[in-house]
Amino acid sequence: MSLMINLSKGTLIYDIRTLLQKVIGFVLLPFYIRTLLTAEYDILDTLATLIFFVSTIFILGLIGATSRYFFIADIEKEKKIIIYLCYIKGFLFLWRIIVFYPIFIQNIRNGF
Repeated sequence: MSLMINLSKGTLIYDIRTLLQKVIGFVLLPFYIRTLLTAEYDILDTLATLIFFVSTIFILGLIGATSRYFFIADIEKEKKIIIYLCYIKGFLFLWRIIVFYPIFIQNIRNGF
C-alpha cells in the first residue's frame, strides 16, 4: 500500500507541473498577442520549438546516464554526488539557454 501511495504522490506532482505549464502558456497568450508582431511571434515559436527538441534530447541523455550510474553506485554518498551533478548539469544547460536566447533572437531579426 505504501508503494501505491508514493506512486500516487509522484504522479500528482507531474500532473500539477504539466497543468501549470499549460495554464502559464494560456495566461501569457494575451501578452504575446498584444506585444509581439507576427514576425516576432514566428521567431519566438521557431526558437521555442528548437529549444524544446534540443532540451528533450539533452535531458533524456542526462536522465539515462544519471539512472545508470545511480543504480550502479553502492555507497549512499556516491548516489548523492551523482544526483547533485545531474542538477548542476541541468542548471548549466538552462543557464546557456537563458543567456544565449536574446543573442539568437537578435541575430535572426538582423538576418544573421
